[in-house]
Amino acid sequence: MPQTIAVLDFGSQLTQVIARRIRECQVYSKIFHYSTPAAKLREENVIGIILSGGPQSVYAKKAPHPDPAIFELGVPILGICYGVQLMGHFLDGDVEHSKAREYGHGELSIQRPGKLFAGLPKKLRVWNSHGDKLTKLPPGVRAIGTTDNSPFAAIEDIRLAIDETINRLVAAGATVVTPDDRPEVHASGHGVRDDLMWMLQLIRPRFFAPIHGEVRHQKAHAALAKGLGIGERTVILENGDVLEVSADGVVTGERVESGITYVDSYGVNDLGEGVLRDRRHMSEDGLVLVMVQIDTHDGTLSGTPEVVTRGFAGAEDEAMISAIRETVVASLRESAEEHIHEVDVLTKQLHDAVGALINRKTRKRPVILPVVVEV
Repeated sequence: MPQTIAVLDFGSQLTQVIARRIRECQVYSKIFHYSTPAAKLREENVIGIILSGGPQSVYAKKAPHPDPAIFELGVPILGICYGVQLMGHFLDGDVEHSKAREYGHGELSIQRPGKLFAGLPKKLRVWNSHGDKLTKLPPGVRAIGTTDNSPFAAIEDIRLAIDETINRLVAAGATVVTPDDRPEVHASGHGVRDDLMWMLQLIRPRFFAPIHGEVRHQKAHAALAKGLGIGERTVILENGDVLEVSADGVVTGERVESGITYVDSYGVNDLGEGVLRDRRHMSEDGLVLVMVQIDTHDGTLSGTPEVVTRGFAGAEDEAMISAIRETVVASLRESAEEHIHEVDVLTKQLHDAVGALINRKTRKRPVILPVVVEV
């Protein structure tokens, strides 16, 4: 049985997209009903779980909830939108109705990249659609991203990283002391000023290059060394710097290229033809994302369609963008008159209508991605 990433579906319109994107990374994924028992997921050889978004509130009487035992499976769990709120609700955090609903374009500010946002810009353009927000973090969880409306828009569990470090220390033969064993011992995971100074006094290094933390932490650490007479032999490095050590001393050499390189999992040389075809398609003609809100009762358009493009030749053509919006409005009006309210059908009709318009005017065939949200 293959290792599986389970996507628990809570009613998100992007559940299928999530599962597809995982498979495009050469990782097997499978969509499960949100109430699937943890025992069933274990039988399916699940090594990671994604909680999809959804239109409900976690505290509503009939809100869809997962089997609480999934949080005891010991596998990584990624929550998206409603999924994040579920994690807060089940893990002793607080979720409340937000006075200001976030809908449409927004900006996510990355406070700490963590593993989730490593290598990405500090500001990300995002699409929001929710009326609740996390107001209190569960124990052992920290915020790594914020929006104007939420101080906890993106979070991560730091307990797993600490547990992994402890396991490695124990495997190496160390005895790990925690506050549970010795309450008077500082054991937060980072050395305090006295710890760092004590270490410098014990080692008395000939040369010193602080590497822990950000620049402000490194400079503070260097200041401690200077107070002990090591200041003239202290070097503060940046990512990419080369420190050359010899019998005569240390010098910084030529910088090397550094950063994060992303690859498609372990199947780098075994990408399917379908994936390669889609990538060629997007690289040649780009992507057009169309986002609309429709009334749940009658299927009529609510608000103005949003059109976002990436790599599309007509992106700077206001007339083209206006024509796309007009086509979307006309397609939804016709569907409403024919009493067609099903999201899947509307999505298909928008895809075909916008694709035909662009092909007729530009002879291009960009990837068309309609997103229909019921309100």
